[in-house]
Amino acid sequence: MYKSTKDYVLGGVKCENVRMIMKWQRYARCSDYHDYQYHITGSKWHLLCYLWYIRKRNRLGNRLGLEMSTELIGKGLMIYHFNNVVNTNAVIGENLHLHGGNVIGNAGNGDMRCPIIGNNVMMGAGAKVIGNVTIADNIKIAAGAVVVNSFTEPGITIGGVPARKLK
Repeated sequence: MYKSTKDYVLGGVKCENVRMIMKWQRYARCSDYHDYQYHITGSKWHLLCYLWYIRKRNRLGNRLGLEMSTELIGKGLMIYHFNNVVNTNAVIGENLHLHGGNVIGNAGNGDMRCPIIGNNVMMGAGAKVIGNVTIADNIKIAAGAVVVNSFTEPGITIGGVPARKLK
């Protein structure tokens, strides 16, 4: 997020939101690591570390409006603004970009199936992906779009309510 160490340090001095999001991501990835290690080794140390980091992640997430688990999210997650909700069962590829006010969730009413999102997907502010849908790689979802159907053609832009291919 920062181009240089100087910018990173200044961001901390200015208490920028990006620094708090980066801290949340660090806690989330540490909790994922220790959870995985605990299930592999059975070590009580990893269980304690997992509980420590998951608590820190959840407390900071509550302040930032981030409700998500990074367990099924690939590397390169970029969160630009607060108030994002991602269902813990959604499967997400690498390099997802969330621009604030995004929702990735199930369809509700007892339908617990969640979206499968490919690599290099960018979601504009307020975009929603709901239900048992598949989003291909390199797709841009316009701000305010509501995606309720699958889009398997890679590299397109989708938008609207309900979402349709724009280009």
